[in-house]
Amino acid sequence: MTHRVVSPLALLLAIAFLTTSAYPQRKGSRYDPEIRSAVANILKSHSELRNVKSAVDDNVVTLTGYVELDSTREDLINRIKHGASG
Repeated sequence: MTHRVVSPLALLLAIAFLTTSAYPQRKGSRYDPEIRSAVANILKSHSELRNVKSAVDDNVVTLTGYVELDSTREDLINRIKHGASG
């Protein structure tokens, strides 16, 4: 089994649209707790994401860790970008 490292920069760039699409944008970090909770629910709902950690600051999500498949990484990015909860 090969583990693929998830580059924080690559994920940050891929999720940059988060602040303009899935969640309302306000000055500061008013929505950070809501975003943090939604991301945590996504990560908890899939065992293959157990090695991924998240941080939210000023409506920007940063993911670190690794997943085994590129398709898992891409699915995670899409779920977070679109505000999916599961």
